[in-house]
Amino acid sequence: MPKVSRRTVLVAGTTAAVTTAIGVGSGTAHALPSGASFVQIVAHSDDDLLFINPDIQPAILSGCPVRTIILTADEFNGTDDMSREELSAQLQSGQRAAYASLAGKPNTWSRGTMTVAGKIVGVDTLSGAPQVQLIYLGLPDAGDDLHLDALTNLWNSTSYSTDTILPKGSPIGRVQRYKQADVDAVLLGLLRQFQPTTIRAQDPYPDDARYGGSLPEHWDHIAAAKFAQKAMKAYEGPDGRPFALLTRYRCYNTQKAPANVPSALRTAKTTAYNKYADRDPLTGDTFNANLSRNYERWPVTQPWAMLDASGTLHAFVVAGDALMWWRQPNGGAWVGPTNLLAGTFAPGVALAMRGDNKIQIAVLDLDTAAIRTATQTAPGGGFGAWTSLGNPNNNTAAYGTPCFGVSSGLLELFVVNRAGTLGNKFQQGTGFSGWYTVSGGNGKAMSPPVAFTAPGGRMHVFADGNGKAFHWYQNPGGATLYQALTTSADCTYTPGVALDAGKVRVFTRKPNDGSVGTLAESSPNGSWQTTVTNLGGVGGTGPVTAVTSGGATPRVLAFARNNDYGLSVVRQGPTGAFGPWEDLGGYFEVGPAPVLDAMGLVRVFVVGADCRLHERRQTAVGPDAPFGGWQLAGN
Repeated sequence: MPKVSRRTVLVAGTTAAVTTAIGVGSGTAHALPSGASFVQIVAHSDDDLLFINPDIQPAILSGCPVRTIILTADEFNGTDDMSREELSAQLQSGQRAAYASLAGKPNTWSRGTMTVAGKIVGVDTLSGAPQVQLIYLGLPDAGDDLHLDALTNLWNSTSYSTDTILPKGSPIGRVQRYKQADVDAVLLGLLRQFQPTTIRAQDPYPDDARYGGSLPEHWDHIAAAKFAQKAMKAYEGPDGRPFALLTRYRCYNTQKAPANVPSALRTAKTTAYNKYADRDPLTGDTFNANLSRNYERWPVTQPWAMLDASGTLHAFVVAGDALMWWRQPNGGAWVGPTNLLAGTFAPGVALAMRGDNKIQIAVLDLDTAAIRTATQTAPGGGFGAWTSLGNPNNNTAAYGTPCFGVSSGLLELFVVNRAGTLGNKFQQGTGFSGWYTVSGGNGKAMSPPVAFTAPGGRMHVFADGNGKAFHWYQNPGGATLYQALTTSADCTYTPGVALDAGKVRVFTRKPNDGSVGTLAESSPNGSWQTTVTNLGGVGGTGPVTAVTSGGATPRVLAFARNNDYGLSVVRQGPTGAFGPWEDLGGYFEVGPAPVLDAMGLVRVFVVGADCRLHERRQTAVGPDAPFGGWQLAGN
């Protein structure tokens, strides 16, 4: 990977992104999280504004604690008329202005320090919203000729050491020396003090081979993400409940992905970034494209909740250092979360019901790069020993989370590999076959695939093809074949899938405005419709999921996160057409996951910023039955 500094790739000029309205106070009234604590860990003072936001703003507006830890001083080599220390100070002032904009508060801050693990860090607190804080370590930027690649060197070597940069006017007061162990200790100390339930970081494994282009990922981004991941592993979670979410965000390479931030969210994001850019003498329009994009490195899609053969409901969510497992026996109370497997995994799980009526589960282990799997011991029971299925890329982690399909009663495992094609294993005897590559998709498959088996036995596999919905199918006993859908099947995440009167129906989140489209087979196992029906929607980002209701006349319900970061549902009517969207409220970080329970009720699950499982369930069986209020599942 070539050495690159954010400052050296900027287009000349100082034109910031253009916006026409102030976001806070004129846009979305967010459904606010509660009982949560947020921490972002980033390399630079604009990384959070470009790559993580708009996810930051609802956290700020909630009144929950929001802290952003910035590892480097962002000093580059200064400018022709500014020293390193002066440039760093000015960029930090830009970040403060941006956060004040997101909070809708005056840009007035108190500036102080905190001693953590023997090191002094800067702490800036927003006066009008004191739960919002910016924490500065001051490590050198990778492009500083006096400290080239300092953060990467700290990650790679336990013996390497570097001095910090002291921004002009910083309350820290003195230069300090850091080694890898110091960075680890400071980050862990901050997490233990702040007790976050949701941690956000950058991409530790960027896909530069396919989408880096002329702007390969900044080494500081990668090192910061790995330091964050390591700190999360040591922290585990708040005192008394060792679980916290860790979400990683793609950075530069989202410029090669479709725009997916709707205008209601993009306006506030752009306004805040411009507050920063006004104080950055080196920035240009290079990163404007990132303002309309927000992609998680490992998006979580269905299914992560499942009903087993005993009627027990299960939900599985990857935390920062654990696989969380909740379960509810039919007619019983929720139990969990319990730690089903310790380790660092890509968010999301693969789930399927085996031919022997036991659940099979798999995760992508980021420590070993292997896909690991376990089988339920019996319906309603726990899980047996975990085994490794290896990886289609050997010792390099596969691009996405795996999924399971079922064909002729046997499991099929699919995962997007580093080449952007599908790697495949299938159940063979008591184990699995070797790895095969499924043809089709032109190397553009992105997010985790999803598999669905129709009543006639045909298995379908869908994936996001970086803007287009990809589709494969396998007839019983046959090979997995690529079958293109209509060219209008735009998407930004893995499609949601459900059964519609014997036909397979998919739902896609469309670019730009976040609206939802749907497409179905013309007849069971037949050709696909050639026109996508636009269901509109209420903006938002993230995957769309779907389920077929219970009742005498089952119909399809689709769920999506909206601009308010709450949940919306659209229902299929008696004629097959879909009605208006309904707002179910709430706020969530992971989801939605709809399931039909043993009583025939649709239940939809999300994980909130508090890292807890929440659900709404129908009050009666049938596609038109309303949903009750939000309930906590487990503890």
